[in-house]
Amino acid sequence: DGLKQEINKAMAYPAFVTFFAIIALIVIFDMVLPEFANLSTPNTTNNIQKIILGGAGKGYSSFIILFWTAISVMTFIEIGKRSKISKEMIYRMFVNLPIISKISKMHSSGEFVNSLSLALELNCDISEGVDLAARSVKHYLHKKKLLSVNHELKNGHSLSSALDQTSLFSKLDIASIQIAENSHSLKQTMKVLASENVKKRLKNLNLITQIISPVAILLLGVVIFVVAYTIITPMLIMQNTIG
Repeated sequence: DGLKQEINKAMAYPAFVTFFAIIALIVIFDMVLPEFANLSTPNTTNNIQKIILGGAGKGYSSFIILFWTAISVMTFIEIGKRSKISKEMIYRMFVNLPIISKISKMHSSGEFVNSLSLALELNCDISEGVDLAARSVKHYLHKKKLLSVNHELKNGHSLSSALDQTSLFSKLDIASIQIAENSHSLKQTMKVLASENVKKRLKNLNLITQIISPVAILLLGVVIFVVAYTIITPMLIMQNTIG
């Protein structure tokens, strides 16, 4: 709950900036551009100006189309997750994307570590704790990999080597778990790793939010500049013609 509250706080400002950027663009395209679209002629406008002026009066309608397209895609993905075949296809499609793959691995390993730490705190044995932790992971393909860890443990493998085979954990995490197994301090180590995982996620989240806000403002500024250029150019041409 504390992590969710921190995430909500961190995302508040980027969401605020994005919301007002969308409103500004709708106002510009629906209320400002139509007034100047009639002042330009095909002979006096370049390709960029033609594209911008072509969007005059279409700001809100374009937003509605994009909004419902996004809703439809998310609905399709959620419905697809109900079938094992389509669910696996969807996850395999995203797992091949480098950045998304890395983020999802970090998220799944964090879920597993947090759940295993909680299970060990409740004095569950390692086999039961690993099974509960694996089932807590939301990513379908990662969950399948982690559910096989118990099988490796029964075959005599250590927890660190079994987790290393999943390719979901960093080398540092694997080394820490290996040392904890040798020193019989797995419960304490998993608690530390869980705490470090929360700190790492908050750090990454803060970094992302620090990037999103300036990028959103920069993109808005670029669009406004291009629109202003599109508006001012016909006015200057008219002024020169009259002069």
